[in-house]
Amino acid sequence: MVHVGPVGAGHAVKAINNALLAVNLWAAGEGLVALVKQGVSAEKALEVINASSGRSNATENLIPQRVLTRAFPKTFALGLLVKDLASPWGSWTGRRPQAPSSASPGRFMKWPSGSWARMRTTWRP
Repeated sequence: MVHVGPVGAGHAVKAINNALLAVNLWAAGEGLVALVKQGVSAEKALEVINASSGRSNATENLIPQRVLTRAFPKTFALGLLVKDLASPWGSWTGRRPQAPSSASPGRFMKWPSGSWARMRTTWRP
């Protein structure tokens, strides 16, 4: 356990961490779908990405273990991620996010036709 600050700070850090996870999943999903549509092997694309500056836990672990294998285990409810995406923007500051892109991951995760759903239903490595 790590003490990060006053009451509520731990929740804030957790929510921001999960928002970063969502952004990484979103970006990797969009990028890999585009690459696969252009004829690039998802495995080869991830090999290059994971040896480069774009790597993340999503590209190093989650996508290879869950998407490429088509396993899609039920590990973390998407609704909980959506909740965490709504939490950081305003719960602590009382303001909306300054950057429009910071609200996008939440919208993406809520859309059944979003990138993650598209990757799950159309991606065939």
